[in-house]
Amino acid sequence: MSGAARRKGVMHFVIHAAVTVLAAAAAMVACHQPVSSPTKSGGKRADASPAYTVVELFTSEGCSSCPPADTVLAGLPEAHDHALILAFHVDYWDYIGWKDPYASAEFTRRQRAYAAKLDSGTYTPQMIVNGHEQFIGSDKSAAAKAVRQAAPLGTLAVTAQARKDGEPIRLSVTAPQGTPADAKVYAALTEDHLSSEVKRGENSGRTLKHDGVVRAFVDGTFSKPDAAGAASVCTLTLTPPVGVKESNAHIVIFVQDASTLRVLSAAPVSLRPLEPRPSLPPAAGPSATTPTAPTRR
Repeated sequence: MSGAARRKGVMHFVIHAAVTVLAAAAAMVACHQPVSSPTKSGGKRADASPAYTVVELFTSEGCSSCPPADTVLAGLPEAHDHALILAFHVDYWDYIGWKDPYASAEFTRRQRAYAAKLDSGTYTPQMIVNGHEQFIGSDKSAAAKAVRQAAPLGTLAVTAQARKDGEPIRLSVTAPQGTPADAKVYAALTEDHLSSEVKRGENSGRTLKHDGVVRAFVDGTFSKPDAAGAASVCTLTLTPPVGVKESNAHIVIFVQDASTLRVLSAAPVSLRPLEPRPSLPPAAGPSATTPTAPTRR
């Protein structure tokens, strides 16, 4: 850290214990950002799996402990084809000298909501599985175990309107039976194969690579069933930011308990169908926030 950064906040390192000393030595360092009050959050997608696991990583290009966690997250879908990955870049490390191009105050607020519910503190890199199990995101073995042992989530019925590249993505999500009336529905547009050449801050001089980066994020609630007993539906619209390469993009839909923050159900959705194309003749033959005194834990 630079002298200027030290003057802005007290930075210290704490090595988190693992099951063995060797495991503790393997990237168990995290950047910790306490809240102002003492109040105690690339790979192949799993389109064939009937049940999914939602994995959220709170990360930052301004934190030197985060690149290993980004790598762990990116590898999860290859090793566990039911893992749906979401990299939420937080903004509370931007003050160090490098402004993360993917960071959002909204994502920082989301992490703080988890911190209050899980009594975890606010730090990076933090990984959260299905909204209730949290650990340091660079701990590859903890991530693999959490994903492997996660209870199956409910499935979602989602439909998407036909569209062209770059146009808003309109989604209709039907509530699974037994979903709480106040449950929140989230839709995330993520992008793989992103990279940044960091010029300043803790990662100065490094080229950082990311998968599953959340580029657009919206939420809604299910409609109330009518007298005829029709299913509850939530309609969401995602607008892809300028510059998103849709061939590297994915959509993750999930439903979360508004009180406990546990993820109840989830599904991946293709960015297709696109605008219908003219039919081709049949072929001959037989006929997819601002921080306060950040510290490092």
